[in-house]
Amino acid sequence: MRYKKSLPYIISALVCIAAFLAITVAIIIPSCAEESSKKLFSVKILENPIPAPSIDKTILVYELVISNEHSELPLRLRKIGIADIGRIDQTLAEYEGKTLVENSLIISSSLKDIKNLSEANKYVNKPDDVNSLLKKGMSWLVFVWIEIDRDRAVPRCLINHLIIEQESSNGDTIDVLTENYEVNVSDKKPVVLGDPVLGGNWVCAEGPGPFSYHRRAALPIDGTLHISQRYAVDFILLGDQGKFAYGDMTKNENYYCYGKKVHAVADGTIIAVKNDAEENAALGHPKDLSLEESEGNYIIEDIGRGDYAFYCHLRFESISVKAGYQVKRGKVIALLGNSGDSDAPHLSLRISRGSDPTRSEGQPFVFETFKLQGKAEGDADMTLGKWPWTPLAKPVTLNKVMPQQNSVVRFADYD
Repeated sequence: MRYKKSLPYIISALVCIAAFLAITVAIIIPSCAEESSKKLFSVKILENPIPAPSIDKTILVYELVISNEHSELPLRLRKIGIADIGRIDQTLAEYEGKTLVENSLIISSSLKDIKNLSEANKYVNKPDDVNSLLKKGMSWLVFVWIEIDRDRAVPRCLINHLIIEQESSNGDTIDVLTENYEVNVSDKKPVVLGDPVLGGNWVCAEGPGPFSYHRRAALPIDGTLHISQRYAVDFILLGDQGKFAYGDMTKNENYYCYGKKVHAVADGTIIAVKNDAEENAALGHPKDLSLEESEGNYIIEDIGRGDYAFYCHLRFESISVKAGYQVKRGKVIALLGNSGDSDAPHLSLRISRGSDPTRSEGQPFVFETFKLQGKAEGDADMTLGKWPWTPLAKPVTLNKVMPQQNSVVRFADYD
């Protein structure tokens, strides 16, 4: 984690109606162009969306991988329109132009396994602009984030209407290819967690959000992409006036969260522990860490139904559990530290489907209860050791809700 981060009226009415009917027909009845497009490009997802309740919305998160598999001519992704398959007249999300660029990555045609985090940039990069072309073997990775009012029924299936252009060899003509790709919404519920730390105020740094860098942490492993940190949260403790540290900013012990107790968030079985990684000096950042080393000192806990809790960047030799231990929610299992891919003390917490730190898929989670205190603004100021935040006039107690990016929360004050 890095505290600071390195998309006349009658005629008009007839035109609108005609456009709506054309889109509706395109969604319901595959066209000949769609049939041919399937031979040129493929569409898949990394993980089916699991409805996750936030303060006043239900969040649906997934990624579309659109690959140029057979077209010798470059392809250009122009637009994605998303609707509930049962209510196709109402668009839930639309990605086009700047919005599409901001929510996409381009995947190299020579996708290989990476050995450390710095290698990811060789294969996964931001598109240059709206006209970025996809050569044969390359892919778009589009990050979809949909917010639905909590009082509205969650769709069971989402229709993704893709519009892709293919230029002719001489560049004079453009063929428009379309695809209607269905994404089923999972009926799985987010796991309910207890308090990972006590008291507050804790910033949910880079927590669940459409532009959180955890959300964008796609890693190529075994010839495919994984986002194990899709919903990860970095917890940072704020003191008075938004200060998270005092005095010499290079000393871990001067950070308010350093050495705080870390608690098991659920009943489960400890399956893996690393306890001997040396800690970093605050404001320093180690280079060329392997993927395993990037987690620092960590605990992996099997919490059932295929889900695993990852507690990362823990303090050197502070872990009090071993592989095979059975733990109860609330048990103190370690102390918060600054190890691995980290430039300042914090606790990184995530839930993944799968026990491998990188070959797994991040899952949404909610906390049993917490108080929403406010929200941190912008980036942390590492020079002053301060993160400005706006407190609510009155804290709000929330139950079984997923925290949002940079929200400031308070947990129970006692063990």
